Amino acid sequence: MLDWKPEIRKQMDGLKLEPAREAEIVEELSQHLEDRYAESLASGATPEEAYLLALAELSDGALLARELGRIERLAPPEPIVPGANGRSNMIGDLWQDLRYGLRMLRKNPAFTLVVVITLSLGIGANTAIFSVVNTALLQPLPIKDGARIVELRLQSQQNALADFSYPDFTELRDRAGDSIDLFANYPAVSVSLGAAPTITGATDEEEERVGVMHVSGNYFAALGATTTLGRTLTAADDRTPGVHPVVVLGHGFWQRRFGSDPAMVGKTLVLKSQPFIVVGVTAPDFTGVGKRAPDMWTPLMMFPKLSTGKDPLIERDSSLLRVMGKLKSGVSRQRAEGRLAFIFSQLSQGRSELLRNSRVVLFSPTRLRPEERKMLERISGVALGAVALVLLIACANVANLMLARMATRQREVAVRLALGASRVRMIRQLFAESLLLAGLSG
Repeated sequence: MLDWKPEIRKQMDGLKLEPAREAEIVEELSQHLEDRYAESLASGATPEEAYLLALAELSDGALLARELGRIERLAPPEPIVPGANGRSNMIGDLWQDLRYGLRMLRKNPAFTLVVVITLSLGIGANTAIFSVVNTALLQPLPIKDGARIVELRLQSQQNALADFSYPDFTELRDRAGDSIDLFANYPAVSVSLGAAPTITGATDEEEERVGVMHVSGNYFAALGATTTLGRTLTAADDRTPGVHPVVVLGHGFWQRRFGSDPAMVGKTLVLKSQPFIVVGVTAPDFTGVGKRAPDMWTPLMMFPKLSTGKDPLIERDSSLLRVMGKLKSGVSRQRAEGRLAFIFSQLSQGRSELLRNSRVVLFSPTRLRPEERKMLERISGVALGAVALVLLIACANVANLMLARMATRQREVAVRLALGASRVRMIRQLFAESLLLAGLSG
């Protein structure tokens, strides 16, 4: 039989009780700890584990407080830890609960493993789907003043979305300049690159296809782009068709095609038999408004030199220009949308019925176009609902497992309550075990 009395007197140190009262308490608690030790051994614990479990219960101030209250014929006070304030008691009790809960989980490895795997599957599936949705739908473009950047689309009465023609873009840009600075780009096109300078300054006659995006002169300024070499395009490069054959290289293309040549600015590239002068290389983190950065950017005014067919700069029926804008300081999105809608209603007079019945709407820009975004929203809504159901089923299964486990712990709970543990203390202990399981599950 173990001698528990020294440990009990250590817990009572500082209470200054009468000898008779102290002896009675020591005797009662010593018998209780011996019974607890025997129960633990009977349940399969090793002598060391049984000893630690008994000491953990002794360290619970509620046990000592209950015994003092019984002797004083008073309701048991709050758990007492001699020499500590209330906040220290709460932190100490939580630490004890966590340690005890961890020991109980280690004693039941099968139960712990099943619960952790079940919760991990549910949490992991939700995390994976939400990460995709967050990246594609919720996170704004990584651009300067992204909260002020909007995308313009034409919305028909059937809610179909369309882009703008270049003449309509210029009209909107010039007349709505007091509310919003508009900029635009055509989709990247594949163009042949030939007679390109190499690192040594020689030319490489082998042609390759490169992606070229045509943008307005204020495109880079509106997006807050920076460069590794040279400069970006400016408004002066985009005033007269065919006059400024300049190009800005994407950082990745500059590294891959030209080996990060630091003397690249000022050299000439031949795009579709047209010479273009390199004026700059973008910073590594700049991708523009697309899903990824194109190989290079040229002014909108150079589009006719690299395109085939009709001139998109004069065709009002061409609706391929992606238009975006940066709100002026102090201008709300609703005000800018109203201003643009009014201007376009005037521009569309005498045009096709489809345009007359369309209006300008503004969207928060993402790497996806609005129609792609709507489709992904529907798909992600179904996916999020499915994984949420998986998590709900996982939680229900875990709840059933914990209820079944509690059925086997009824005797333990009853003994602890009979020996003085408060119901609040028991709830806190069970909550600590649940917290450990949730933490282990990720």
